[in-house]
Amino acid sequence: MQEKECKLQLKQALDLSKKEKIQDVCLSAQKEKELENVQESKVYFSSKVNKKTPTEFDVVISLMGGEAMRIDASDLVLIYSDNLTIEEMITGPALPSFPRKLSENGVITLTGIARLDEDGITLGQPNNVFVTLRIKKTGDSKQKGTITTNKNDTNAFLQGNSILDGEQTFETIEL
Repeated sequence: MQEKECKLQLKQALDLSKKEKIQDVCLSAQKEKELENVQESKVYFSSKVNKKTPTEFDVVISLMGGEAMRIDASDLVLIYSDNLTIEEMITGPALPSFPRKLSENGVITLTGIARLDEDGITLGQPNNVFVTLRIKKTGDSKQKGTITTNKNDTNAFLQGNSILDGEQTFETIEL
């Protein structure tokens, strides 16, 4: 949104507090414009396993939802068995920014958020890859490895409201 338009909106907004800055008003207007065509629906995480070798896997986790849905932020928390090693986490286009990508003590925590830059707000879009996990199975290759969604800590948000469909989100992946 152009600075002229923001200034015009600032002049039109009669109920602004003295502490509010022009950037705040512009940001609010940009987000409202971005949300104009959003049809709210629930989103969920789906998974697909690509077996590369008997001990190497790519697990593709996608954020799914309605075509016109958008998302502000999401936390994905997974618990994996001790016979699995996370070799790499490759974030996808479901959200534009991933400030937190952790894998430690059998827990993966990924946080994706909308991005704010000089062009405005870029919200996340469902029906895209959230993350691809490159995984290696260690020890006995016949022993199953598991990845389980921590449903207490996994969530997705739009305007501060939870929009995650926990029932549709995958529970356990066996490798």
